[in-house]
Amino acid sequence: MNSVFSFARLGALLIKEFIQMRRDRITFAMMLGVPLIQLVLFG
Repeated sequence: MNSVFSFARLGALLIKEFIQMRRDRITFAMMLGVPLIQLVLFG
């Protein structure tokens, strides 16, 4: 596997970022709320 790009490293980074977003309530609400509002308005 190429040492510059690794799916294991990418997965770990995605998990870390998702955990950080879940800790911040406003970011988590926007992450779920904005797409739902867009779906209602434009869908």
